Amino acid sequence: MKMMMKKNIYTALMMAALLLVSCEGFLDKAPHNSITDMTFWEDQDDALMGLSGVYARLYHRFFSAAAGDEYSRLRFDFMTDDGYASATSYWGNHFHVGQLTPTSSGLWTGYYSACFNVISSANIFLGKLELCEMDEPLKIRYEAEARFLRALAYHELVYNYGAVPLFVQPPVIDDCYHGRDDVSLVMQQVHEDLDFAITNLPDVSFSDGHAVRNSARACKARVYLFAGDWGNVVKYTTAVISSGKCTLYPDYQGMFFDGQGADNTEIIFSVKFKLPERAHSMSSYPAFAPLEDLVNDYYTVNGLPITEDPVYDPDEFWENRDPRLRMSMYLEPGEPFPYDENNAYSWYFQGSPTKYRVKKYTCPDEMRQNLQDDHDYIHLRYADVLLMYAEAKNELGQFDEADWNLTMKPVRQRAGFTASSALDFPGGTQEELQQEIRHERRIEFAIEGMRYYDLKRWDILTEAYATIEGENPQQKTFNEAKGYLWPIPQNEIDYYEANGVDFPQNPGY
Repeated sequence: MKMMMKKNIYTALMMAALLLVSCEGFLDKAPHNSITDMTFWEDQDDALMGLSGVYARLYHRFFSAAAGDEYSRLRFDFMTDDGYASATSYWGNHFHVGQLTPTSSGLWTGYYSACFNVISSANIFLGKLELCEMDEPLKIRYEAEARFLRALAYHELVYNYGAVPLFVQPPVIDDCYHGRDDVSLVMQQVHEDLDFAITNLPDVSFSDGHAVRNSARACKARVYLFAGDWGNVVKYTTAVISSGKCTLYPDYQGMFFDGQGADNTEIIFSVKFKLPERAHSMSSYPAFAPLEDLVNDYYTVNGLPITEDPVYDPDEFWENRDPRLRMSMYLEPGEPFPYDENNAYSWYFQGSPTKYRVKKYTCPDEMRQNLQDDHDYIHLRYADVLLMYAEAKNELGQFDEADWNLTMKPVRQRAGFTASSALDFPGGTQEELQQEIRHERRIEFAIEGMRYYDLKRWDILTEAYATIEGENPQQKTFNEAKGYLWPIPQNEIDYYEANGVDFPQNPGY
């Protein structure tokens, strides 16, 4: 009976985290003091249950994946030269045709809400953790995990929306009248949370879904990467590399469907799923259509562009290519579905607007549609740490053969390259090495939802949209007047204005 009551209170706790989107709903339905503290927050079991509720916020489709919503966060690639977005505003159509508005539905409003739900849940948990009688080091560790998750969410908010309200306490009524805080103030809190996490999270390999020290280090490196602070990128990636807790998983393809046990020390932070309680549809590959521009960018087996290597045969373009191409996409005629011979494409997958389908998250013995799976959604992995280090060292003008052999070479070796022309340090100018490292990021992380953020931080979305090669079912145009920030959802603006709070919209909207 006591356990059932605690589960009910736990559910109420998580519902109370729906603080900001919208505040009006919070005021009507979820006052913070409705939680019965003395009956829930008693011991470390209660604390773990509360912390699990914070992690559960990451099951939202915009943070990972969801059942019946194929590829979810991976669809960030729809906003790039890597993928096709269907005729809907939900996953990027408004953005890549320059028509994004404060009332656009889907990602633009949903992600704002998803991030604040993580933050509100973390703040409720942190505010109640002290009530639990438990081992003090474990209590500090749980605090570090919650602060890591809060930092993760706030960094995403700032990078996509700019200035947002900063909350570090459990939600109360007055929070609904809190305007936008300066970006520098929010980012100061992000760094404080990550520093606390680095100090207090266990220095072990990631395996069970709980953040560890390298999770926070890698996240800190990514925050600095997005800010272009190359020296600190090197500092924190070096800390991960030298920790000895991470290695590249030997099977690139298998990593995305069955290589997610304790033996996979490439994964640094991920969202863990478990059938039947938690499932997603990432194996339902028909939902994602890669563009030919991405396919063309995969090198030949010799590590050369297809325009520079005579082994490339356009009639059998899948042969003699970077092994990751066939590991990531279905390419050959009739694979995996019968193709339509009457269509303009010589190999056309039924239901696809392009020539190709995703293979990356599909186990070879699971070739059927609408499959429910429990593969991890991987937020941070060791290959990313290596390539962040490579990029930062090159931007500092310090990238040399030793750095290449530490980073680019092992990533390509794991992919399956054997030719020295693909593996050996190519030399060249800083700009030439920059292009090589950027190419490697595109290919290594294809269809993982990272390309948009890379193009954004490199400030080349306009160029990327203008130079899409091959068959392209839709024209993409970056609206430079609106820039890279997404609009604050209109319902938020309306609510604050109705309550006399200054809450300006982002420029261009």
